[in-house]
Amino acid sequence: MLSSGEELIGLVKFNDRNGVLAYHDGDNSRPFGPRSVLGFDFFDERVQQQRIFYSLEDEDPQTNVMRPLFFELLRDYKTFAIMLRTDRTEVKEKMATSPGGYNNGVYYNPSINNSSLELSQTQTVCILDDNGKVFPYFKCTKKEDGRKSWFSNDDVRTKNKMINDDLIREYISQTDYSKIVQYADENKLDFKKLDDFLKILKYYDSLIAD
Repeated sequence: MLSSGEELIGLVKFNDRNGVLAYHDGDNSRPFGPRSVLGFDFFDERVQQQRIFYSLEDEDPQTNVMRPLFFELLRDYKTFAIMLRTDRTEVKEKMATSPGGYNNGVYYNPSINNSSLELSQTQTVCILDDNGKVFPYFKCTKKEDGRKSWFSNDDVRTKNKMINDDLIREYISQTDYSKIVQYADENKLDFKKLDDFLKILKYYDSLIAD
């Protein structure tokens, strides 16, 4: 659904690394950004489920300017929704240098041994209230630079940070909050890890379904 109210039906591909939505109807291909789109959805074969995205006003972390950004709907409840914002990938060049020093009384300058590119991408879990305002809850940043870990043999490193620990308590009952905290403790789940948080939400869904 475009901002103009026009509805398009065709093939879509969303590249979350650059935040661009590509649309193809068999004859024409068109790119769209969040400013020109109200929302879109598609069936993801990889996870075998329908995925829904909306364009919402929020602060761009790269420019600190309020503008429309794409958010994925994770859960839709009566008075609030859980949304996921995936920021564009940032690329930085990292330099490995050797320090300067003296050799036989002669000073030599530091030198660059090698350089590598570091890719980082941040996902922020947010709560959307019934007035359409977005509040960040926690964020996860993944980084990779082509160098595998000695311990895990994995290049991707994830840093999780809680932004507002009390935010979700404002939207669910104290009884349900106590139950999901206990469930998380018993199952060693972390509220600020995305995969764990989705498991906690699944348990919360079972509570409110009773």
